[in-house]
Amino acid sequence: MRRIVTNKGIKRTVKLGCLSIVLLLCGGISTLLLTVRSGSLDLVFPGENVLKLGTDSFVMSNYTFQNGSTYFLDFNGNGVRNILQVHYLSDKNTLELVYHHASNAEMQNHQLLTMSLP
Repeated sequence: MRRIVTNKGIKRTVKLGCLSIVLLLCGGISTLLLTVRSGSLDLVFPGENVLKLGTDSFVMSNYTFQNGSTYFLDFNGNGVRNILQVHYLSDKNTLELVYHHASNAEMQNHQLLTMSLP
């Protein structure tokens, strides 16, 4: 007996596949946020490379401490450290996106974005 695949069967398979991917992504992101909320998460990679995700309850902005929160992604390995930070300044009600790069030869800080919140 020969089985014929219909458009209805293909559409159902695609819908279930897309729904499964969305649910897995939402579950993974939620798990990551819950883990980071309680401190920092360290992922160790081969070659002594470390990726750290986390939050801090203080903000260093314009070389002064500010009230707010810092969310960071810190990659450290092979003598180079790259940190991407999002600062929420509660007093000024603003968001800042800051990138730090450091190696044995140089150190750079770049303020990528400053955005006032309504």
